[in-house]
Amino acid sequence: MTTEKDTVGSATAQVAFVAEKEGLARIFDDNIAGVIWRRRMQDGMQSWLDTLPVDQLPTGRIILPVSKVRSAVTELMNLSEMPDCAQRRLLLNDICLLTHEFNKLCVSPYLRLRFDVITTNKCPKFHIDHVTARLLCTYRGVGTAYSFLDDQKRPAEIFPTPNCAAIVLRGTKWPTDCANNLVHRSPEINDVNETRLLFVI
Repeated sequence: MTTEKDTVGSATAQVAFVAEKEGLARIFDDNIAGVIWRRRMQDGMQSWLDTLPVDQLPTGRIILPVSKVRSAVTELMNLSEMPDCAQRRLLLNDICLLTHEFNKLCVSPYLRLRFDVITTNKCPKFHIDHVTARLLCTYRGVGTAYSFLDDQKRPAEIFPTPNCAAIVLRGTKWPTDCANNLVHRSPEINDVNETRLLFVI
């Protein structure tokens, strides 16, 4: 099982598994093309989120400075009529935490945040994003799938990102010239009743 290893990957690129937020800085290691921060949600938040009606899950895309994240995400939650309760505040705090930690890695005056509610097979092809770096966290449903291209540029073994784990991936605009055959895609959704809530920075 990959969850029992510190890294998984190929000779040219690897994914590192870390238990603390400080470990996200391993994205700067030469042979590390992705980092997965293993996390568990606080008691009660996951079951609450999993049972919310789909139309109460936040959706939207916003570009803003990190200092405006809390107020902007609160507004998205209000627009979706997500119930204002202790679990929602835990979710909001976690989103703010991920945003601040990502901004420590990729210092920028503005960040692009996206909330997707996914009920179909979206973005099914393995790819590398045309950005410097990207963080993905699936708060509800199956996590992002990732793989490593072989010598024929085909994905080899496919791995799932654990639910609620944060995965940081290098993109094609990463500033250093390091080999990167790490690719990712949305997981297959086979159950018509399954819904994913994906948060992207």
